Formats: sequence, structure tokens, C-alpha cells
Amino acid sequence: MLNNIEQSNKEKQEQREKGKNINLIISFLRHGEKDKEGELTAHGFQQAKSLGKDKNIKNYNIKMYTSPFRRTVSTVDAILKGIKKQERENKIFNTRRRITLAPPEWKNFKTIAKKGKEAEKEKGHAGLFHYIMTEPLAQKDLEHWTSSLAYMIKLYRKGSHHFYSGSEVELQHITHDVVIGDFLRKVAVFKDENGKRIKNVNFDELDGHINFLEGFEFKVHLDENGKESCKIVFRGQELEIDEEKLNKLVKIYKDSPYEGRITRQNYKNQS
Repeated sequence: MLNNIEQSNKEKQEQREKGKNINLIISFLRHGEKDKEGELTAHGFQQAKSLGKDKNIKNYNIKMYTSPFRRTVSTVDAILKGIKKQERENKIFNTRRRITLAPPEWKNFKTIAKKGKEAEKEKGHAGLFHYIMTEPLAQKDLEHWTSSLAYMIKLYRKGSHHFYSGSEVELQHITHDVVIGDFLRKVAVFKDENGKRIKNVNFDELDGHINFLEGFEFKVHLDENGKESCKIVFRGQELEIDEEKLNKLVKIYKDSPYEGRITRQNYKNQS
């Protein structure tokens, strides 16, 4: 009799319902503070560690992805150390490095590096961020980079429908600021005070560039019937998603898969 009960429980476990009451957070975060050589500073490490220690983790699983750059890998290490300080039974999957989270080769590298250095010298990182986001020679590479984020999100959304019901999962990606900014200005729906969509998003009018350890969350929710709803959360604001633009970016990636780089960790010193 006992064996029959055990067999029945096993069969029930194998037949667990999937795709209902799911919460998936797909987050993209800029690495911590870096020095002139492009490495994570001691202060940046401590800030990332504090971020992990204070991270609001309840009962869900978390997996970390990182650009292969040393400052992003170090940021992940710091966040994980902080999470472990929470002394909770959270399931943390092995961290994976993804080349698609790293910057592109920049086809017009010498020009971009030279002008980028000048912009940063004049106005600090805000100047460099603004330059990359507006430099015509950088836009094609930038969109290929952004399209990889869109493709990741598409796969994660599809995969969430196969999660066990009741699952709560976060997939956190440590990457770089301009790809986060480019994705947000193309896919997130920003509106003015009159509720009209802002067509040309200018981060100078949205409290400035993407700071260290700042990014956005792409939240996917499946209700009790498996119906999907999504939103982007950026700087405490919930934003609608331009699904048409998101799908266009996915197509760009499918037509021409993006590959990042692991060389020139600090490209401004290589020009």
C-alpha cells in the first residue's frame, strides 16, 4: 500500500501543472563604478555587494548573466556575495557569461573612440553617453546590440509558459549603459504630462544618463488562466511596451545575429 502511495505521489509530481501564476523578472543592469582602466573600483564592488544584500528576494530562483568584461563579471561576483549575506534559502543558478551582453566592435571604432574620449573629457560620462546615443556612425552597431536583448526577452517570455505554476524567477543581466538606454528609448513607451507618447526619448529630460548599477526590469506575469501580461519598470515608473518595435528588433537579430567582443575593455585608451 505504501508503495502505491509513493508511486501516486511521484506521478502527481511529474504531472505538475505548468504555465499559470508565473512571475518572471528579466532585468538588465549597468555594471558598478569603474576606474580609468575600465576595472570595477573598490567602491563599485561594495556598492554592488550592498545591492545584493538589500535585493528583494522572497521565494524565487535567480540566475545571473554577465557580459564577459571584467567590470561586469566583478559586479556579478559582488552582487552574489551580497545575496549570500541575506542568509536565506534562495536558489541561485550558476552564473553564465554572454558575449551578446558585451559592447560591439564598432565598425567606425577609431572615430567613435576619439570623439567619445573628447565628449567624456568635456562633460563627463553624461557627455559620453549622449555622444554614443546620438552618433550616426554608432547607430547600426548599437541597434544590433539592442536587438540581442530583444531576442533574449522573446525566448524568456516563451519559456515562462513552460515553468511550473506558481514559479517566481529572476534572470538578471549585467551589461553596459548605452545598450540599456537604446533598448528603453525604442521599446518602452514614455509619455508626457498629457499622456501623449514621447517619440524622441531624450534621457537628459528623464533625470539623465544610465547610472552605475541602474537599469530596468521587464516583468512577465501569467495569470491563473495562463494569460500573459508584460510591463517595463524603469526608475520606479511602470511603462507600456511597444510590441511592434520589440518584434522588429527580434527580426534584426534573427537576420544578423549580434556578437559582442571581449577585447578593448576600455576602448578610449585604445584609440
